[in-house]
Amino acid sequence: KHQALLQDFIKEIKKIRTIKDLNALAYTIYYLLKKYTSKISSAGFKSTPDISLFDHLRATAGIVNCFTYHLDEQSLKQYTPHRVKKEFYLIKGDITGIQKFIYSDIDLQVTGDSKGLSKRLRGRSFYINLLTDFIAGQFLERLNLYEVNILYSGGGHFFITAPYFEGIDDIISSLIKDINLFLFKKTGSRLGLIIGKEKFGEELYTQANKAIAKVNHNLNKAKYKKHENYLEEIIFGQPGEQDFNDDIKIGKNLPYADYLIEITTKNSNDFANDSEIVASFEDFNTYYFLPNTSESNEKETEEQKIRNFLKQKENKVKNCRVIAINNSDFLMYPEKLSDFKFPISYGFRFIGCHAEINSQTKSVCSFEELAKINYKESKEL
Repeated sequence: KHQALLQDFIKEIKKIRTIKDLNALAYTIYYLLKKYTSKISSAGFKSTPDISLFDHLRATAGIVNCFTYHLDEQSLKQYTPHRVKKEFYLIKGDITGIQKFIYSDIDLQVTGDSKGLSKRLRGRSFYINLLTDFIAGQFLERLNLYEVNILYSGGGHFFITAPYFEGIDDIISSLIKDINLFLFKKTGSRLGLIIGKEKFGEELYTQANKAIAKVNHNLNKAKYKKHENYLEEIIFGQPGEQDFNDDIKIGKNLPYADYLIEITTKNSNDFANDSEIVASFEDFNTYYFLPNTSESNEKETEEQKIRNFLKQKENKVKNCRVIAINNSDFLMYPEKLSDFKFPISYGFRFIGCHAEINSQTKSVCSFEELAKINYKESKEL
């Protein structure tokens, strides 16, 4: 079985030879390894096979990335593990106010009569996952790290392993401020970010449970110091929760989308009036799209739809990620789209996005329609 997987892996890795950008290549390889090694046990011949090869690879790569963070090319050639600096930062992020955000403006007593409620709930749940990954990604970008440095990301929480260096606290504090001011402008006081962090040596990976407990303790303390360095900007700022409608756009488009496309623009206002955006992180020049590439159209293939979508925006794009939704066969187009001048990364993610479609209206069923379907099925039983 492993031999067959290896052959398939070799075939697929040849598809990404056209990706020249290092960050795009690293991101794509990460997901290729996830596809092929997530279900293989790590060192099962030596120990109880309770860890996947993928988890072993990414955790190890994250630690090694910390080891070699400060080394130049010449030093890397002379690299020996016992001579490197073994100082780490374990960072935990926690998005606060998730329940308040998801259920705000919703009367739970009349959910069946609330127009568009299913779209909003679907959109808000997805937005939290998107926001979690986005914030974790911003930490990677600011600290010049890779996907392997994310130990976990999901449900409003993330863990990151980073090398410790002088000035890292200033970088983290600046990013926390930027994110919280953005969230306040975007969603008012509903969502926020707090961070717990701690410096470790080798005990980070020799006594991981104690390291995690220490960071969780620091995270709890941080809850009482939220916004302490920029409280005035929060108090006198203008919350933008009344204008937030990303949840509706996501909820509307998600059931019909096969791809999530992330675009980082060259300039801050490049996509100011783009109606196709479903989630915008404009302060960070990052935008998300859920194009309907599966809609039947005899004139255009899926690849042509993606190409045309990117072609319309290519003069404004700095880099792009094409993320397949609920499909690990995500490398169908790297060679075909290699002529774009900006780097394109490829990945996949599994999400609960199924929604029952009304056969007559071809739109997502409302809660009332779902209840009728369930009632009919119960009667038949």
